[in-house]
Amino acid sequence: MVIKHHFVLVHGLMHGAWCWYKTVDLLRRTGHRVTTLDLASCGTHPADPNTISKFTVYNQPLVDLLLLLPETEKILLVGHSMAGFSVLDTMERFHRILKVYISAVLLPSGHNLPTLQASKILFLISIVLHVAGGQDVVLGEMLSRPYPAGAMMTAAITYTNEKHGTVPSVYIKCLQDKVIVPEVQEFLIELNQISQIVEMESDHSPMLSAPEKFHQILLATSDKYA
Repeated sequence: MVIKHHFVLVHGLMHGAWCWYKTVDLLRRTGHRVTTLDLASCGTHPADPNTISKFTVYNQPLVDLLLLLPETEKILLVGHSMAGFSVLDTMERFHRILKVYISAVLLPSGHNLPTLQASKILFLISIVLHVAGGQDVVLGEMLSRPYPAGAMMTAAITYTNEKHGTVPSVYIKCLQDKVIVPEVQEFLIELNQISQIVEMESDHSPMLSAPEKFHQILLATSDKYA
């Protein structure tokens, strides 16, 4: 089978590579290469979240992965929820990559959550695994881990229009999201350069609750931009 595109899937807070298991299966069955990873202190990563005070440490596994890929390889970097930070952080160095955000938190360059009036993005981390399927909730309860709160609250991602701004970006807006509600998603979209907005009738984690529809959106995105 000829490999069509390479997707790198990045999880949000409390999740790990495990949250993509349905998407990995669907993408592989349609001829795509898929890579997932655990950010520092997440999933099977051995770090203790209480020891991570800097976002660069939290995001280092993604940077290490991208450094291993050939410079000529174009990938689709998919970030869910707070992985919006991870995508923004890596874009400046690896700006050949197509960006796909899923109900993601985006910040202006150089800002962190407190300076952005965090009251405008009051999403409940305690329900970050808000999905429709009961079995997936059980899976999340078994595998979710605490996140390095200090590292996330102080993270101030710096990027430029000359690099980050030249790469196409797609934002998947989840219309039934109870974690980052649609109004907040709209607010966050306005803070960043987005090439295309795709709406889904799904909750915060469409890769779990609406995998087939989510898969089709990824395929359409790869065909259009990659």
